Amino acid sequence: MKTPARILRRQWIAVLSFLCAPPAFFGQTWTVYETARDNGHTLSEVQGPAGVAPAAVPIVCDPALKFQAIEGFGGALTESSAWVLGQLPPDRRAEVLRRYYDPRSGLGYTLARTHINSCDFSLGSWALDPVAGDTALARFSLDPMRKWVLPLIHDVQSIAGADNFHLLASPWSPPSWMKTNGRMTYGGALRPECRQAWADYLVRFIREMDSQEHVPVWALTVQNEPQAT
Repeated sequence: MKTPARILRRQWIAVLSFLCAPPAFFGQTWTVYETARDNGHTLSEVQGPAGVAPAAVPIVCDPALKFQAIEGFGGALTESSAWVLGQLPPDRRAEVLRRYYDPRSGLGYTLARTHINSCDFSLGSWALDPVAGDTALARFSLDPMRKWVLPLIHDVQSIAGADNFHLLASPWSPPSWMKTNGRMTYGGALRPECRQAWADYLVRFIREMDSQEHVPVWALTVQNEPQAT
């Protein structure tokens, strides 16, 4: 795996210009432009990828036709990534986060995704309310996130700037007691009698992240990889 330093050594954006032109111009090769911080390129034309064949099909560009807008770019703030970063000296950990999320000295990421309950990049299986039958969520708590996940989220939010930081949250599984197989892994499904409790659970997560941690949840998916086991 490449280290973040190697990944970020060349901070560039390559734009492939497909020469949107009438058919008479087909057969021309792509033109590559690069913008980078470390080599003086500012929308500079550079040599294209070796071995890339000319465009074989027409590509029509219609600036009047718009699709979905790109909200931004970001990364996943999981328990395992928080643990790995926690093994670094504090100054190096901070440097990694700055290189991703700092709008001036880094890539300027503005988005992040985290997990509700544990995920497949966690140190183990855990839920924010593990108490069987607690449909009123009296034992609900963000405590399982406080050692690793929440400190990482707070640090990234601070580096990106609270106004620029957008957090997407997604559950990998409901608590085991809400599922037909009694486990958070290896399949199973949400028990019908727990549907309301699970909906309340997601709402509770959003509210407590905002009220207790001052981290608004910008977006939510109701299930990560719903067809996976």
